Amino acid sequence: MKYRISAVDKDATLKTVVDEISEKDYKTIMSNIRRLQVSMLSKDYYVIVRDNIKELLAFLPTIEMMNKYSIDTINRYTYNVLGTFYAWIEYYESH
Repeated sequence: MKYRISAVDKDATLKTVVDEISEKDYKTIMSNIRRLQVSMLSKDYYVIVRDNIKELLAFLPTIEMMNKYSIDTINRYTYNVLGTFYAWIEYYESH
Protein backbone atom coordinates (compact mmCIF):
# COMPACT_ATOMS: atom_id res chain seq x y z
CA MET A 1 0.00 0.00 0.00
CA LYS A 2 1.20 3.53 -0.74
CA TYR A 3 0.98 6.44 1.67
CA ARG A 4 1.59 10.13 1.31
CA ILE A 5 1.67 13.07 3.67
CA SER A 6 -0.64 15.94 2.82
CA ALA A 7 -1.54 19.20 4.50
CA VAL A 8 -4.13 21.90 4.04
CA ASP A 9 -2.85 25.41 3.36
CA LYS A 10 -4.29 28.57 4.89
CA ASP A 11 -6.35 29.09 1.75
CA ALA A 12 -7.90 25.58 2.20
CA THR A 13 -6.03 23.93 -0.68
CA LEU A 14 -4.64 20.43 -0.27
CA LYS A 15 -0.88 20.29 -0.61
CA THR A 16 1.15 17.07 -0.81
CA VAL A 17 4.18 17.35 1.47
CA VAL A 18 5.68 13.91 0.81
CA ASP A 19 4.52 12.06 -2.30
CA GLU A 20 5.15 8.51 -1.11
CA ILE A 21 6.32 6.81 2.09
CA SER A 22 6.89 3.15 2.80
CA GLU A 23 4.70 0.92 4.95
CA LYS A 24 7.48 0.77 7.55
CA ASP A 25 7.77 4.56 7.73
CA TYR A 26 3.99 4.87 7.95
CA LYS A 27 3.84 2.46 10.91
CA THR A 28 6.71 4.27 12.63
CA ILE A 29 5.01 7.65 12.20
CA MET A 30 1.66 6.35 13.48
CA SER A 31 3.32 4.67 16.48
CA ASN A 32 5.10 7.89 17.38
CA ILE A 33 1.88 9.89 17.01
CA ARG A 34 0.12 7.53 19.46
CA ARG A 35 3.00 7.86 21.92
CA LEU A 36 2.87 11.64 21.62
CA GLN A 37 -0.89 11.64 22.24
CA VAL A 38 -0.43 9.58 25.42
CA SER A 39 2.29 11.96 26.64
CA MET A 40 0.21 15.05 25.91
CA LEU A 41 -2.86 13.67 27.69
CA SER A 42 -0.71 12.73 30.67
CA LYS A 43 0.59 16.29 30.83
CA ASP A 44 -2.96 17.63 30.64
CA TYR A 45 -4.03 15.47 33.60
CA TYR A 46 -1.00 16.66 35.57
CA VAL A 47 -1.88 20.32 34.97
CA ILE A 48 -5.48 19.76 36.08
CA VAL A 49 -4.41 18.00 39.28
CA ARG A 50 -1.78 20.65 39.99
CA ASP A 51 -4.26 23.51 39.52
CA ASN A 52 -6.84 21.83 41.76
CA ILE A 53 -4.22 21.42 44.50
CA LYS A 54 -3.25 25.10 44.13
CA GLU A 55 -6.91 26.14 44.52
CA LEU A 56 -7.30 24.04 47.67
CA LEU A 57 -4.07 25.35 49.21
CA ALA A 58 -4.99 28.94 48.35
CA PHE A 59 -8.37 28.56 50.05
CA LEU A 60 -7.17 26.92 53.28
CA PRO A 61 -5.60 30.07 54.82
CA THR A 62 -8.80 32.03 54.19
CA ILE A 63 -11.11 29.72 56.12
CA GLU A 64 -13.49 31.42 58.50
CA MET A 65 -14.47 28.92 61.17
CA MET A 66 -17.73 30.71 61.88
CA ASN A 67 -18.81 30.49 58.25
CA LYS A 68 -21.03 27.44 57.84
CA TYR A 69 -20.05 27.08 54.18
CA SER A 70 -16.30 26.74 54.80
CA ILE A 71 -16.45 22.97 55.32
CA ASP A 72 -18.56 22.59 52.16
CA THR A 73 -15.98 24.53 50.17
CA ILE A 74 -13.09 22.51 51.61
CA ASN A 75 -14.95 19.33 50.66
CA ARG A 76 -15.55 20.61 47.13
CA TYR A 77 -11.88 21.48 46.60
CA THR A 78 -10.80 18.16 48.12
CA TYR A 79 -13.19 16.22 45.89
CA ASN A 80 -11.79 18.08 42.88
CA VAL A 81 -8.24 17.13 43.84
CA LEU A 82 -9.07 13.50 44.58
CA GLY A 83 -11.27 13.08 41.51
CA THR A 84 -8.73 14.43 39.07
CA PHE A 85 -5.90 12.54 40.78
CA TYR A 86 -7.90 9.32 40.49
CA ALA A 87 -8.57 10.01 36.79
CA TRP A 88 -4.84 10.64 36.25
CA ILE A 89 -3.89 7.36 37.96
CA GLU A 90 -6.52 5.43 35.99
CA TYR A 91 -5.18 6.92 32.77
CA TYR A 92 -1.62 5.91 33.64
CA GLU A 93 -2.65 2.37 34.53
CA SER A 94 -4.49 1.91 31.24
CA HIS A 95 -1.82 3.52 29.05
